[in-house]
Amino acid sequence: MPATTGDRTTPRTTGPKKRGQPSTSGGYRIYSETDVIRVAQIKAMIDAGLSTATIQRYLDCARIGDQGTVLEMCPNLRAELDAIAECLTAKQTELRETQRRLHKLAAVG
Repeated sequence: MPATTGDRTTPRTTGPKKRGQPSTSGGYRIYSETDVIRVAQIKAMIDAGLSTATIQRYLDCARIGDQGTVLEMCPNLRAELDAIAECLTAKQTELRETQRRLHKLAAVG
């Protein structure tokens, strides 16, 4: 188990152990609380629909707040988020139109 309070462990299942990375005698990697927070930030950004390329560009803008992960408005981030939102709105409009045509088609028969 972890050597210090606040650390988390996971079984080593991919690749060799990185040099200097602490692990337990059972082969579990020990992750710092900072590592765990970073993974949570990445997961929150993926869950919000951001691509991994976008996350890579703006990960340093992620902060942990009372409501979980939030993004500080780094340069260009607002424009990128607005473009993603606009794309989602267009997809929603397209889906609504497809749904309308489907309902119309089903009503005819």
